[in-house]
Amino acid sequence: MTTQRHAGSTDGGAPKRVAPDNVIGTLITPDNTRVLGRTFDRRYFFFPVDGSAPQPVAGMQGGDIPIRFSADGRFLYVATFGRIPAVVTRIDVVDGKREKWREVVPADRAGLINVGPVLVTPDGQTMVYSFTRLLSDLYIVQQ
Repeated sequence: MTTQRHAGSTDGGAPKRVAPDNVIGTLITPDNTRVLGRTFDRRYFFFPVDGSAPQPVAGMQGGDIPIRFSADGRFLYVATFGRIPAVVTRIDVVDGKREKWREVVPADRAGLINVGPVLVTPDGQTMVYSFTRLLSDLYIVQQ
């Protein structure tokens, strides 16, 4: 089963294809003109909703997990999970410049096995995250 990526008007107009089947659409830009998508080979592109040619996204790396665009669309927040702490990076989508924005980890790391997902507000002022712990008790039984 394949899922097709389409864009259409909400007034009942017919949907139109935005990206090929092998693309995972992740986010739409704040101005609603492009969809950020990842191809099967882990490269990121902007797919314009007007059907014009896709453009590679400067600064994105294959392991990046997109979180959200800033409200003005200038920056893209991404995270790379599977690390402790999780690292959130801010990418300037115009020039591709990457900057570490935050390291995310709870104060108590006991039993910590995962941090994420991480969510960021459009103004970049607030962040929330979850984490997973695995704690256990050890008992010594003597006979």
